[in-house]
Amino acid sequence: RLKLPPGVLDAYPIAHLQLGMFYHNELNPASAMYHDVFSFRITSAFSEEKLRLAVHRLASRHPALRTSFHLAGFSKPLQLVHETVDVPLTIEDVSQLSSTEQEKAIITWIEDEKRRPFERSHAPLTRYHVQLQGEKRFQFFLSFHHSCLDGWSLAAVMTEIFQDYAALLEGRNETIESPRTTYRDFVSLEHQSTRDEQTRRFWEQVIADSEP
Repeated sequence: RLKLPPGVLDAYPIAHLQLGMFYHNELNPASAMYHDVFSFRITSAFSEEKLRLAVHRLASRHPALRTSFHLAGFSKPLQLVHETVDVPLTIEDVSQLSSTEQEKAIITWIEDEKRRPFERSHAPLTRYHVQLQGEKRFQFFLSFHHSCLDGWSLAAVMTEIFQDYAALLEGRNETIESPRTTYRDFVSLEHQSTRDEQTRRFWEQVIADSEP
């Protein structure tokens, strides 16, 4: 049985797809191929305290947002789920800029952020940023490594953050349930399939006529 390091709740192998991403990162460390940056225009009152709480509670619900990746140090590459993480959220006030300058500020932040690589052995592999643009209007940025989020989960993340944020602004303390399944379940199924002879025979038949 693996003895977990202090502050770590769970550990399981890194999935093959995640390993592939890190392999390509090593081939070209300067590439932002798996570094995703999204930007959203939000029309709402802004409360730094409530947004920080919503982002913190999001990470508390989802193990993938508290995960670090370790290719060495264990008998096999592992991802570690930490009990808590400090979620980076920075605030920038661009409300005094013209609309054209504000649009440039968005592009500038995205381009700079793409050149700030994530350290995979330190959780979380996500960063948030806000540009305050005026009364009841701000730009919200989410930056992450593709190993912990994809397009489908991005939509879920954004929905949860701003569902929670809206409730907090209105003085409601609603509870968003944690997911019933997690990435650990996927990794378990992947390992079952790689050991299953029927699955192996199926894929051998699929690629039988392929040229290497």
